[in-house]
Amino acid sequence: MTLLGAGLVRTASVSAQTNESPFKSLITRIADKFNLKEADVQSVFDEHKQARQEEMKARFEERLTALVKEGKLTEAKKQLIMDKKEELMEKRQTDREAHHEEMQTWAEENGIDLNLFFGGFGGKWGMMRGWRAD
Repeated sequence: MTLLGAGLVRTASVSAQTNESPFKSLITRIADKFNLKEADVQSVFDEHKQARQEEMKARFEERLTALVKEGKLTEAKKQLIMDKKEELMEKRQTDREAHHEEMQTWAEENGIDLNLFFGGFGGKWGMMRGWRAD
């Protein structure tokens, strides 16, 4: 669960600043190269992301089920853990949106274009990478 959270936080931190997919530039390049609609390519990425999240959730639940079978966890505690994980995932999404709105408001109040330094993977700045020379 910690590894899942760490990976998603890194991806979300970069993309939250622009409210776009962290793969926006890749999606655009694929659409351009193969003469596809960007929305169609984005849809494939979104479907893949959803499928991966469902797979991870299923694997997590399988691990908890194994602990129940081994007698290390009760079914009730397993459900508590599953419910808490869902709550944390929803809270993370809400916090990410609130953070994005806060940054957007701050930038507007100060006349700053966030894309200048939070340009996602294509920019010179990324939340987790710092400065990168081009």
